[in-house]
Amino acid sequence: MALLVAGFTPVPFYPFRFLVVLAHYPLPKYILAVFLSRTPRYFLLALLGYKLKIPDYLLLVLFVILFFAPYVALLMKAKKRSQKIHNRLGA
Repeated sequence: MALLVAGFTPVPFYPFRFLVVLAHYPLPKYILAVFLSRTPRYFLLALLGYKLKIPDYLLLVLFVILFFAPYVALLMKAKKRSQKIHNRLGA
């Protein structure tokens, strides 16, 4: 039952997969639980994407922003660190 709930909801699924291995859960039951929990979730996500009609260029822009956002944060952190070092040396 925990596999079904964790597979359908946004709760992290991987700890439950790890516990399944430790508990020697039968493979057919595991596959059935994963199929029954993941299939409706992905179907609903696909249906939502179909109904919203998000333009392709907007998805591309969002992808680029999400891809480069961590690098911008790292660059800003490195710049602050560099400024601190420069201020200490200059003072």
